[in-house]
Amino acid sequence: LIAEIFSCLLDQNRWQPWEYQYLFVVFIFIVNTNRQNLVTAAFILILASTYFYSGFGKLNAGFLQAIWTKMLLEQFLKVPPHIAVQHWLHYSGYVVGSIELIGGVGLLFPKTQKAAAWVLILMHLFVLVFIGPLGLKYNRIVWPWNVAMILYLYVLFIRNDQIAISFK
Repeated sequence: LIAEIFSCLLDQNRWQPWEYQYLFVVFIFIVNTNRQNLVTAAFILILASTYFYSGFGKLNAGFLQAIWTKMLLEQFLKVPPHIAVQHWLHYSGYVVGSIELIGGVGLLFPKTQKAAAWVLILMHLFVLVFIGPLGLKYNRIVWPWNVAMILYLYVLFIRNDQIAISFK
């Protein structure tokens, strides 16, 4: 953990969301080696926070213009530009961030965890198709992170029964 933090101080390009997430997870495992329930609860909180923050970060004009309209609609789905900029289609991109944000909140409550996990798994699968080798072949560094997030969601929420978050 110390070596990774030190290397991050030497290279600001390492400070990416997946880097924060992995540093937090490693820290939680180091500090709570004998308290499995606390590790699980903290890991769920990290996942929920990651999705909430990521979804909230998509609720802006920059995401709508650069990612939703240009990359997804025009480049990936081949929607003609004159159609992609129509208000109803352009602003429907806010749904993407809202779903991710709500999915993150859904991970915090036992009754909504499975549904939220499935929605988020489908989102990651779509992201992998969209930016992966079958799509735009964009930003390779996040491909493994998306796969890891699918595995985390599956192992924590789909394979297991409802998990109540307890910090005891």
